Amino acid sequence: KEPDILKKAVTNYLNDSSKLVKALRHAVEMNDLTACLNAAHSLKSASFNVGAVNVAERCQQLEKENSLECASTILLSIEDEYDEVQIVLKEILEKGLQP
Repeated sequence: KEPDILKKAVTNYLNDSSKLVKALRHAVEMNDLTACLNAAHSLKSASFNVGAVNVAERCQQLEKENSLECASTILLSIEDEYDEVQIVLKEILEKGLQP
């Protein structure tokens, strides 16, 4: 049962986080600081839950900066880290969860 729970958690993260990254990108493009911070906070929490620490830390940095001036740069870092996380998590799903 445990691998099923982990598989579901990873699948949910991939689905939800991709939407959050898009929402974050949109918020930055629209210069909407509130939406940017909300998306960053949600992505941070979800990322910490699956061990995507680098993504979570970049989101935390964005929250701490609390500014649109550096949001674009941090967003690029978040997107780069997220791309790596997606690759790893998709491999885990395809190959199965190995101890």
